[in-house]
Amino acid sequence: MLPNREACGSSDIYSLEEVSKTFEVKSGLARSVRAEIQAVSGVSFRVRPSETFGIIGETGSGKTTIAKMMLLVYRPDTGRILFEGEDISKFKDAQIRDYRRKVQTVFQDPTSSLNPRHKVRDLVEAPLKIYHQASEGKVNSLLKLVNLDDSYLQRYPHTLSGGEKQRVAIARALALNPEVLILDEPTSALDVSVQAKIIALLKDLKTRLKITYVFISHDLSLVANFCDRTLVVYRGKMCEMGETGEIFKNPLHPYTRLLLSSVPVVSDSEIRVKPADVPEEIPTVPINGHSEGCVFRDRCWLREDVCDTGPKFIDKGKEHWVACHFA
Repeated sequence: MLPNREACGSSDIYSLEEVSKTFEVKSGLARSVRAEIQAVSGVSFRVRPSETFGIIGETGSGKTTIAKMMLLVYRPDTGRILFEGEDISKFKDAQIRDYRRKVQTVFQDPTSSLNPRHKVRDLVEAPLKIYHQASEGKVNSLLKLVNLDDSYLQRYPHTLSGGEKQRVAIARALALNPEVLILDEPTSALDVSVQAKIIALLKDLKTRLKITYVFISHDLSLVANFCDRTLVVYRGKMCEMGETGEIFKNPLHPYTRLLLSSVPVVSDSEIRVKPADVPEEIPTVPINGHSEGCVFRDRCWLREDVCDTGPKFIDKGKEHWVACHFA
């Protein structure tokens, strides 16, 4: 559990407090509930203005569900999401409209996020029309902002490269001058060389626009070079959180060390920073009962009986938080 809001100050742009989300799995003609999947459980963190806050974890760890709750696509079952001190789940129509102007998103696959029947001009102009701010000069300036010239205005998405499509998606997300961009794997569908250019563009935009990023990724190399602070999640629960450099230099949770050990290395310096205590093979041990225990204990090489009791999420110093009995 993180310190209360008063202890941290009221300047956070986001504050998530014990947020949980469960999905029902239905089957049969009667669509009866077959099972429940807890995608997110008791997640709490804060995002500061103008920072890049990273959320990392394997596929299925709950990263995108957290993002969709922050975007009001889903409502949390329990807990609160505060934006500039206000609970977004209580927003009414006018407040939701204003909130969605302030918080925009860039999706993983630019091809699927851009309507193939619309020209680039129409795609970028669409949010401006919704908020009655459309103008040709505004669209041109947005394209220029992402290093595209006005020759792209009349082109369709299928004529663009992957990197160009993502630049159009970024321009559209910036159309309403948002305070926050939620970036959900924004480079994972791109070639490595193109990824570097998009990340460089995002860094430049952050500096120029003083915008806040929430960056969701499973690419630890990107996170290490892009994020100010990072949250590590596994099966919807928080494992570790802190300054990105501190987490990568001194990973305290076995899951974080496992993630770092799986990053490909190409130099001796990279080899030296890989955790040395992670076994090459880690047998998975089935867990019977004790659902309240450590979420990682079935894969953890350090597990002991104490792991059947869930560890608290505590600050080990320097705002480096971890949920592990052995940290």
